Amino acid sequence: MSEIEIRDNSIWAKHLDVTLQNRVVNMRAGETIELEIDGITGRWEKMRVGKDGRPVQGIKPIGAMGKLWKNKFFPARQHEFVSVREVTSADTYLSASSNTLDEWNSDADEEAYRDLQPV
Repeated sequence: MSEIEIRDNSIWAKHLDVTLQNRVVNMRAGETIELEIDGITGRWEKMRVGKDGRPVQGIKPIGAMGKLWKNKFFPARQHEFVSVREVTSADTYLSASSNTLDEWNSDADEEAYRDLQPV
C-alpha cells in the first residue's frame, strides 16, 4: 500500500507509486479502476483526452466516490497524505472475468447497484 497527497479534485498518475502510475497511464479514457483510499473503496475513471488531443494522465472519482471526495477529502483534507491501493470487488471480478452471466451486465443493474460498497 502506498500513500498520496490530496492535491486536487483528481489524482494525477505522476503522484502515484510506480505500479499504480503504470496502471493508470495504460488505461483507456473512460476505463474505471477501484481504489481504496484511506480505508474507503470507490470507483475512479481515467480522464478523457485533453483539448489538445493528448491523453490526460489522471483519474477522477465517479459515483458515490465523487461525492465523498468532494465532501470529505478535497478541499477539506488538502495536503494530507492518505493510503491508496487498487482493490478488486466481487462486482469488478465478475464483470471482468465472466461473460456467461449476461443477465448481470444490464444497464439497469449497473445503475441500481453501481454505488454499493463491500461490507
